[in-house]
Amino acid sequence: MTIFKWRLDRILEIKRKDEQLKRSEAADIAQKLEMTRKQLLDKQDSLKRLMDRINCQNPKERFQHQQIFINSSQADDNDIQIIKNSISALEQQKIQKIQEIIEAKSFVERLEKLRQKNYEQFLIEQNKIEQSELDENYNRRFTKAIAGTAI
Repeated sequence: MTIFKWRLDRILEIKRKDEQLKRSEAADIAQKLEMTRKQLLDKQDSLKRLMDRINCQNPKERFQHQQIFINSSQADDNDIQIIKNSISALEQQKIQKIQEIIEAKSFVERLEKLRQKNYEQFLIEQNKIEQSELDENYNRRFTKAIAGTAI
């Protein structure tokens, strides 16, 4: 019996590896997104702690520290906005990567179904060939048996 060899096996293997690569890229993006969110929370938390510390001071010291806080708050707001923009960009990348994964997975599934159909067709053809060989062998033996009894 011959071995099943599908001409698109190499493409299927490449597409499987491509899907795995996209999955790892999506995991990297998710990890970056998580780190950026943590960075945002840390920044917001440190600002809140600083405001709480200023609010706990007596009024004379508080006014001076509030002036310093207000002067530096523009830079902090810019930092927070940059981090939020980064989070938004990473979320878009993640959505895009997930879409690519879905497309790659569906392509691989279609190729696997096509491969399975071709394999089933191959088995049917092999069974037909095997059956015809068995019939031919039986006919030869039968013909020899008849020829041997006729002599």
